[in-house]
Amino acid sequence: MVYDFVGPYDRPFRGIREWWFGEHLPWDRAFPKAVFSTSFICAATADSLTLVAYVKSRFVAPIKGISNVPYISRHKEGNHTNRESDEGEIEIRGPVEIMIVDLDFYQLSPASASATAGTTSSKTSVLPSANKMSAETSSFLSNSENALGFKMRINYNWCMADLYGLLVQMNRRILPKVTKLREGLWYPPRTMSGIPAPNSRFVLPETTGKSQALVSKLLNSQFFRKKASSSSTSPSRSTFLNEQNDINGSNHQKVGFHLHRSQKYTQRMWSTASNTSEDVDVTSTGTGRHRVIASPSTTEVDPNDRTTILRRGRKNDDEDLVDKWENLFTEDVLFYGNPFGIGRAESVEEIRGEIFEKILDRAFDSYFVEPDIVVCEGEFCGIHAHLCASVWRKSSWLGVALDYDDQNYTRNHMSRTTTGRRKAVESPTSSTPSCMYRIRFALHLNIEKGEKIKDAYWLIDLLGAFKQMGRDLVADAKKLV
Repeated sequence: MVYDFVGPYDRPFRGIREWWFGEHLPWDRAFPKAVFSTSFICAATADSLTLVAYVKSRFVAPIKGISNVPYISRHKEGNHTNRESDEGEIEIRGPVEIMIVDLDFYQLSPASASATAGTTSSKTSVLPSANKMSAETSSFLSNSENALGFKMRINYNWCMADLYGLLVQMNRRILPKVTKLREGLWYPPRTMSGIPAPNSRFVLPETTGKSQALVSKLLNSQFFRKKASSSSTSPSRSTFLNEQNDINGSNHQKVGFHLHRSQKYTQRMWSTASNTSEDVDVTSTGTGRHRVIASPSTTEVDPNDRTTILRRGRKNDDEDLVDKWENLFTEDVLFYGNPFGIGRAESVEEIRGEIFEKILDRAFDSYFVEPDIVVCEGEFCGIHAHLCASVWRKSSWLGVALDYDDQNYTRNHMSRTTTGRRKAVESPTSSTPSCMYRIRFALHLNIEKGEKIKDAYWLIDLLGAFKQMGRDLVADAKKLV
């Protein structure tokens, strides 16, 4: 098992022992009596599962370098055991109550190819207990049973928690608030599909197929895909790329390139070509490995084919792949960004102005999505992915300057090949944008009748993203004493 937590401070934990001492015990020390809300979204397939919840607890010990002592008190009144000193300052006399979003994606693999005869189970049998997996953890990981009756084990677990939200609730707001959206909200989806949603007994395959198609449409819309303009290329950058192309005997603007990246537990193959009109499918092998392969264009989604979880249509650089925003979202849509730092948008106009323009379009010159896992069941889908974003000019993201220079470009756009040579992987004018920052995020959707998004939950790994940009938010917070 691999446990992949957010933030730039830990490598993925491998095995139960590393997970136990690296994540479970620190979590229990920080939140010893944490109360998890019922996982109000829980979508599953035969070999994957995703869930969304939030935690209410008192923050009693540091975690991941984040102090449990507020910079200044938030509580001048209420039930907290704080009091006002003779000098008029507020003293903290007890742990601070916090709310933290917690969500997971599980890639499962069968421990045995044989089914257990005469047994039935619901998908809740592969869920952790409400208190972050207690003493039964080992047996749960080894003996979980999916809805088909096969013995299942967790192969890979992507876990995300709103760590920046902890900083804000400890009065250590490092980033300026750039949106006008209300913070601190993470309500359950508005649905009658059950809690957790959906109830698998009443899921129709055709609804799942519609939801998959909408996810493809969203990830290919301008919300999650923006190509760099040729005017953004500086002379020094072009010179650098041309020199590298001459050395390697190829011109990446004229021919396709293949970037292969493999790990022990996961493998993704990203294949792109500048002069192709083919779609690109993300497929799951069923063993925790994901790859992107070129395939003939198609507009149909087979609801019974779980392996097809994304179709990214490409025809030409000038074609507008964007559907009208009204075709993606309902009129009463609620779009939850990070509860602290972004907030909740309550209309299509707010999604466009406060989320899309301020968080994505104004900050980055190009970006696209690299999905790790997509899980759709009925009207609910979950996507764990990385936003591959680049900046070709002076810009800012969430109030922090992103200052481009050619040295950073050279460092961020070099790839070590299997022969040990270093080469530039692509040009900003190629059909696929370059990747300067890989911003981890999770997106969960409540898709009304599989046609339009009614509720969306978008959690970004802010600490990990800003670490790539040269800013350590936890270190900055420690300076506030």
